Amino acid sequence: MAHLADSHDSHPGPRLYITVALILAALTGIEVGAFFLELSSWIVVWILILLTLTKFLMVVFFFMHLRMDDNRFSLLFFAPMVIMVSVVVALLALFQNLTR
Repeated sequence: MAHLADSHDSHPGPRLYITVALILAALTGIEVGAFFLELSSWIVVWILILLTLTKFLMVVFFFMHLRMDDNRFSLLFFAPMVIMVSVVVALLALFQNLTR
């Protein structure tokens, strides 16, 4: 039981979760706004990929508590994410479909 009590001492409070939620909302707003910018389509695609990856990492680390767990659990999320992003980028490059 002492192990369980020790693991909850470093648990973040509600303020951190609200801050992370506000950051995620701001990143989502930037993603939506990226469509309305008069930028090259490949720049918009990379902006969206980077913002999506940032949001994924924030959700995994903060809301799923992986930063407090064993590192092997993080690997279960990050390895498929790297594979997925690699496949999507390869397909976009293969079909030259970097347009909106």
